[in-house]
Amino acid sequence: MDNIIKEFSDLSGAYGRLFRCSVCFHDYSGEIFKAADISLTTHMNHFCQLVRKDKFCDKKCVEFDSSNVRHFFSSGKKELIKKCHAGAIEFAVPVFSENKLCGAVFLGPFRSAKTGKLPGMITQALSGELSSEAKMVFKGLPEISPSNLEDMLNMTKLLAEKLGRTISIFNRDYILGQGYPEKISYFINREFKNGISIANLAEFLSLSVSRTSRLVKIHAGKTFPELLAERRIEHAVFLLENSFFNMEMISKQCGFSEPSYFYRTFRKIRKTTPADYRGSLKKKRNSSSSV
Repeated sequence: MDNIIKEFSDLSGAYGRLFRCSVCFHDYSGEIFKAADISLTTHMNHFCQLVRKDKFCDKKCVEFDSSNVRHFFSSGKKELIKKCHAGAIEFAVPVFSENKLCGAVFLGPFRSAKTGKLPGMITQALSGELSSEAKMVFKGLPEISPSNLEDMLNMTKLLAEKLGRTISIFNRDYILGQGYPEKISYFINREFKNGISIANLAEFLSLSVSRTSRLVKIHAGKTFPELLAERRIEHAVFLLENSFFNMEMISKQCGFSEPSYFYRTFRKIRKTTPADYRGSLKKKRNSSSSV
């Protein structure tokens, strides 16, 4: 995985120098870029950092990028031109590995040229006045006009496709030389958002269902449903901490058939409810920011 991070880092640097912008990757699995430098997964450019000094603006940024953009891509949208609440433009393209949505690449920020409105752009409601420093930085952002829109989208798509292929190749090469414990873990990490059963894992391992059940118990010390539930709740915790998804959306994103089943499973494993967990996070963040 370190090779993927390094390759994306090198490509991001090249794109940044070429287009005078920043590139980042939002990892929807919470696993791919876990060890990456924060600059690869966060909008660390000067303008965004100035805007996000305001707590309200910071929340709007996270909400739009983590919730709205992801929802668009989960619904089948192939690309996105967005104008954020601070007036900056970004290109966003989904990243797929093995035909599964695993994240999104963002390229920006830019400002719109005065020659015309960009077609198909999704605009977030503008917030209050920017600081004088943010306004100055905004004026220095590179311009995007309708004439160069297609080129920018194609370049962003190329980067997303390259990253998706790299992740897919890594996954295939990795699994070839692994034993049953690693293969079981890999399969659950890859498929936990879907309605899978022990039969699907058995097919993946080319074994009978009974032998697969025994192997899971031997190597993990748990049953397949227990392993699957734990992985789903682990991802739910990631979404509760890093998105503004409502509980129904989190339930769906984690592979639960019904929100009520999600609530019961979360409480059983985490000894609290999803809403209470998110509420405790909010209290911690508020108390730490007031110090």
